[in-house]
Amino acid sequence: MEKKKQEYHTSFFKPSNKRTKANRNMVIWLVSIWAVAVFGFQILLKVLEKPTPEPDWKTYQTIKASVYSEDATTEDYRKFARVNLRVLAKIFITPDERETLQKSMSWAFFNIAGEEGKHILSDEINKFKAVEDTTSDVMNPAYQDAKFRLQAHAAPMLQLLKSDVRIRKLPLELRTDYPQKLSPEHIGKLENIFDAYLIHNRSVLTDTVVLGFPFHYLYTAVLLLILFVVLCWLYCITADSQNKKHNIQD
Repeated sequence: MEKKKQEYHTSFFKPSNKRTKANRNMVIWLVSIWAVAVFGFQILLKVLEKPTPEPDWKTYQTIKASVYSEDATTEDYRKFARVNLRVLAKIFITPDERETLQKSMSWAFFNIAGEEGKHILSDEINKFKAVEDTTSDVMNPAYQDAKFRLQAHAAPMLQLLKSDVRIRKLPLELRTDYPQKLSPEHIGKLENIFDAYLIHNRSVLTDTVVLGFPFHYLYTAVLLLILFVVLCWLYCITADSQNKKHNIQD
């Protein structure tokens, strides 16, 4: 009787008959395929990826020496301000990074404005900040008017097109408490910020576009789901085949 009971024992780790052994082996194979498809692709991404700088990072490298030595042209300050604004437009930056970028961008703006334009720019910034500090409603007409005035004044200084979405960020990021000279500590922070946000790991797997999607996104979001369904289907088909082979009926 004990032997007959043992034949129906279905422990995955200690199968007692050919049917349960076949089922265990099949599960191991299917899970292995799934693991290779998921983790193998991530490993391949890490192997193939290379740090790739954005055009703004390359621009920064060409102008930083003249900008930090304050021997830069107006165009150099303009490019420097645009690089700062590019990073400020990103979502995931820390408050400390935002403050660093705001000060360096404002510093560049006031260098672009020159002695004659500094007072006008400072006045427009102060007017907007005064309204911003007294209202929590961004649809307030006074807020919108002050923001538009500063936006209209500052955008041409960077030669930004009206269609450039960065224009909307300008009034929110400009400030009058900018440093008179960028300190070595401030410059060091900027170097780290630009390296962190303007250099990305890329490879043929991320740059290749299939059906309008980057391949790595299509693979992880769509193809892996399809593979999972296919593996479940294979399990069912193989399980039915093993049942018939061992004369097991539901």
